Amino acid sequence: MSLDLPEYLLGGVLYGLGHFIRERDLAGRGVPAEVRAAHRWLTTMSAIGHQTRCDAEESEQDDLIGTAQAAALLGCTERHVRRIQADLDGARPAGRNLVFSRRQVIQYAQARKEHRGVA
Repeated sequence: MSLDLPEYLLGGVLYGLGHFIRERDLAGRGVPAEVRAAHRWLTTMSAIGHQTRCDAEESEQDDLIGTAQAAALLGCTERHVRRIQADLDGARPAGRNLVFSRRQVIQYAQARKEHRGVA
């Protein structure tokens, strides 16, 4: 199953859910299990959908994403993304906002999941 949402909408939904989850966690309030499950599912479907498109069109140029989308894909805060920007090969072209290769962020997320599974 793939998502037919434009990437900017999916990024916004992932960001919103991630923000909601983080705020509830910080406040010590519970997060409904279905909200966490929806966030995990959307993140997974986003990564799978992107990989399928990349495999089908290898010549397609890798798109750049901002800190918010990287945070949504990684399931962390934007602040944490800025901390690990070197690991994600983040760049700040011509003094502008920080950008990342979507492919690099997804690969980092997968490696992190594999590492957690081993530990």
